[in-house]
Amino acid sequence: MPSKTINVPEIGEINISKRRGQKTIRISLHGSSVRVSQPAWLPYSAGESFVKSRVSWVLEHIKPQENFQDGQQIGIRHTLKFVPGDSLKYRNKDNLLEITYPQGTGKDALNKFISEKVEDVLRKEAESYLPERTTQLADMFNFKFSKVSVRKLKRRWGSCNSKKQIIFNYRLMSLDTLHIDYVILHELTHTVHMNHGPDFWAHMESVLPNSKKIAKTVRRAS
Repeated sequence: MPSKTINVPEIGEINISKRRGQKTIRISLHGSSVRVSQPAWLPYSAGESFVKSRVSWVLEHIKPQENFQDGQQIGIRHTLKFVPGDSLKYRNKDNLLEITYPQGTGKDALNKFISEKVEDVLRKEAESYLPERTTQLADMFNFKFSKVSVRKLKRRWGSCNSKKQIIFNYRLMSLDTLHIDYVILHELTHTVHMNHGPDFWAHMESVLPNSKKIAKTVRRAS
């Protein structure tokens, strides 16, 4: 698939690809990266003009790339540590995520490397922590569920179906413990009330006071 990389000052590097059979120009966002696909017969300048005409929309919807810092907390159990060295390496020992990097490593390359390791840590932490904490809260407030699983969800922190099977987004571990408990209790309450009606919120309030206020903070973090 032919492609070209351009630079738009307000956004940064953008990949434009030509695709056979495609009839329109499309913009897709992947985290902090922006991609444009267009019909194969169009010149690259068409895709470039298209994305430049929609800079405001892109800036509004793009997810900023995280800038990791030495000492930053990752999840609820891990801490990030930077160590200058001869090559780009990673070690996870005693809940310390040690990133060794050579002098002159580009910011984008370093952030991409760290992001991949952090995603792996969050997933493993979620698989360890969330089922156990769900059981604790269910026992505490007399909820019954059939199963807890952890996945990568695009837009939700969690879900619960009519069989009382609960799914959590592993990136839930990037929140603090109060907001993690809110999401767990939210899904546990769905084992009793499958909608968001008055009975649901009354039940939520009984197990976690100020639930609606907490919910607003959790939604902003998604």
